[in-house]
Amino acid sequence: MQLAGSVHVLSGNDGVAETPYVVPGDLAVIPETDRYSVYVTGDYELGPVDLFTDLLYTNRKTEQTYYRQFFPWVAPSDPFNPVPIAYSRPIALIPFDTSVDIDYFSGTVGARGDFADTGYFSSWNWEVAAVYSKSDGSYERDTVPLNRTYDPIRGGTVTNTLNTDGSISCTYIADEEFVANGYAGATSACPVTIDYFSQDFIFGNLTPEERAFLIVKDYGNTVYEQTTLSALVTGELFELPAGTVAGGIGIEHREFEIDDQPGFYSSNNNQWGLSSAINTTGSDKVTEIFGEIEVPILAGVPFVEELTANLSGRAFDYDSFGSDSVYKYGLNWQITPMLRARTTYGTSYRTPALYELFLGNQTSFLGQSNVDPCNFSDGPPSNAVIAQNCLTQVPSDYVPFGSSAEVTTGGGAGILDPETSDSMTVGLVFTPTAIDLSVALDYFEIEINDQIARLGAGAILGGCYASDDFPNDPFCSLFTRDLDPNSPTYLQILDVNDSYVNINQQTTRGLDLTVRYEHGFDFGDLTFDMQGTWTFEDAFLLFSGEDFEPDNFNGTIGDPDFVANASVQLNRGDWYYTWFTDFTSRTSNDEIYGGSLFSYRGTPDVFYKQYTEAQWYHGASVQYRGDEFVVTLGINNIFDEIPPFVSVGAATRRGNAALVGTQYDY
Repeated sequence: MQLAGSVHVLSGNDGVAETPYVVPGDLAVIPETDRYSVYVTGDYELGPVDLFTDLLYTNRKTEQTYYRQFFPWVAPSDPFNPVPIAYSRPIALIPFDTSVDIDYFSGTVGARGDFADTGYFSSWNWEVAAVYSKSDGSYERDTVPLNRTYDPIRGGTVTNTLNTDGSISCTYIADEEFVANGYAGATSACPVTIDYFSQDFIFGNLTPEERAFLIVKDYGNTVYEQTTLSALVTGELFELPAGTVAGGIGIEHREFEIDDQPGFYSSNNNQWGLSSAINTTGSDKVTEIFGEIEVPILAGVPFVEELTANLSGRAFDYDSFGSDSVYKYGLNWQITPMLRARTTYGTSYRTPALYELFLGNQTSFLGQSNVDPCNFSDGPPSNAVIAQNCLTQVPSDYVPFGSSAEVTTGGGAGILDPETSDSMTVGLVFTPTAIDLSVALDYFEIEINDQIARLGAGAILGGCYASDDFPNDPFCSLFTRDLDPNSPTYLQILDVNDSYVNINQQTTRGLDLTVRYEHGFDFGDLTFDMQGTWTFEDAFLLFSGEDFEPDNFNGTIGDPDFVANASVQLNRGDWYYTWFTDFTSRTSNDEIYGGSLFSYRGTPDVFYKQYTEAQWYHGASVQYRGDEFVVTLGINNIFDEIPPFVSVGAATRRGNAALVGTQYDY
């Protein structure tokens, strides 16, 4: 999807408007994507054995047109500097296009059959298979090499000089020379001299020569491969009074590896305002044994039409994390023909993904006010522990200032533990025999321990300064504050290590409701479906210890406490007419921020809109299902509902529109 927008700036003398400048339009909100796929499947009967294969190839090309801010330094001696007694920094727009081209291949070969005429095992089936998949993605993005801008701290590299004849010449350090020797490299003449303060440049209207010099393409490539070998047997074990006991057992071996090669400019940390990166390479493999059994316990007795237990388990051995196991059990109780109860309890285990383990260090930047909790601009921080610890390092009137902090992100190999979880569900299913209706209500509880995530720079500093063990808390070792009074960056946060870590705990509880009604009428077959989820709790405990309480984000922006979708479909012969609706409840950040009135740059009681209204979206489709083809015509967001608006900082936004996850239509 494209936003064809423009910003008009009237120029002229004495208020007389001249031709407006227009920011280049067509900025992508949803990147333009082309997909191609080929799928081939085949079976061949070779006596009692069925041979099968599946082959899949897809290609996805994604392109995004965008602009970003560019604010280079301009030296006092630069003839284009409008304030020749000081360093200046224009704020301009420059292109920031990105594209991704991914080829994906997956191939499966296998065989299946049964153990017919083998007596006890005659009801059993078997299957063996081998699967190989490979994803090969090339990516590129616009970037401004550091050596093609000016940096007063490091001493270069672009320098504009006013010649005696009135002309302006430019020198810079070439890319390869800069990578080899840094700011001490040999200079050469620029192919073009750029006035960063010209109105054309400020509004992104670069000439082809300016764009060719200032902006280059940085190319990278990521390859991910996985090989899987598996074998499985299933069948009936023996008879019980309530029915047949059935089960299955299998074994699987998987090997997977990742190899990401960043582009030249990224890997050499030669990008203005963008992160650097190093290679991400690594591999892992696992062998698993799994089994499942279903046991009919009772049947045909009062209040027990049928009672069945299901048990399953999996044991595994990873190269990276050793051996462990998980299990799950469930009960399915048909109380009467109209009422059924069900419950499950299970555990899970997830080793860190290759990306989370082996991600090569990348760098990015955050403003001081976004990362530093020691902000006394509106009085002491509300958390007394944070305020007390901050005062051991900064004055009581400290306000974060200065250049952005450098944030480094990397993999957690050798540090991360696997994620584990426990989950429980209890539910009732009501299916009255008098009408074609089914209603299911399920309560769920899920607890995840050692969840693998990046905390974010703000949470790292907050965890340090909120600790009773400050400054010896482990989180305090993940960043650097400049405590040298003689340093030009005194008291600023210099760098933060925001690599993957294990979050102590996450807990969620809620209720799922599913309703389905279907009935045939004279005018056609009518089907109604509805699914809704109430979330009672969605809490994170980032740090362990008695002094820390879970943070419950339920109902905040991006984490609604109720969502639902419904559809009504009418089927008449080969034609299907559908109306569908999505609903997201109201969300608000007022509680976690203690209100919505805050001071802003000395102005008291400024109102911040940090809530979203309840949102309904409607759509419709018409579908024809023939013997050889299917044709569908549909419209999403048929009433053109816009996303809710929020204030700066309240949520992920485009402009002031809240665009959190997939909850709101762009």
